[in-house]
Amino acid sequence: MFQDEKGEDAYITRLSKSIDNLLRLQNNLKSFLHNSPSQSQNVNIATLVEERLKNIENIYPNLAYIYDKQNDLIKTTNRELLMRILDNILSNAAKYNKVHGEVKVTVANETVTIADTGKGIKDISKVLQRYYKEQVRGIGLGLHIVNKLCNELNIGMSIQSQINSGTKIVLNFQHLREE
Repeated sequence: MFQDEKGEDAYITRLSKSIDNLLRLQNNLKSFLHNSPSQSQNVNIATLVEERLKNIENIYPNLAYIYDKQNDLIKTTNRELLMRILDNILSNAAKYNKVHGEVKVTVANETVTIADTGKGIKDISKVLQRYYKEQVRGIGLGLHIVNKLCNELNIGMSIQSQINSGTKIVLNFQHLREE
């Protein structure tokens, strides 16, 4: 009896994660297909990063999460599109991490750095291409959409990755207007 309940809980958890991923994909596809003009507002990026990190912690609780806020970062940008960027990068950092791995997020000066201890990206030169994927699951639009949204919002993005050591993505907000 106990074994069945445990298996059922694991099944429900997997279903919940799948539903969250589908909803995130739907939002990403809407953004990608409807390329609407940005609606800008003042955004405390440090606060938004912390909020999105807590959301990912709830979805992937078996990882260690470190949040290092060295300063507030308030800029004029589209909050919804920035939230999609953060959700995608944080989701990838958790999803492709090692068992009991770590996701570290740092807000410092004009940047947000998201680093993980995951498997790394094999072909970093292709990772931003549409439909490129390294695993069977997924459809290969995630980082392509992130890159497109970063370009639309004038956010710089750099990616460093090492196989079996992890990936670090730096978002640079220096070209956005401060409020």
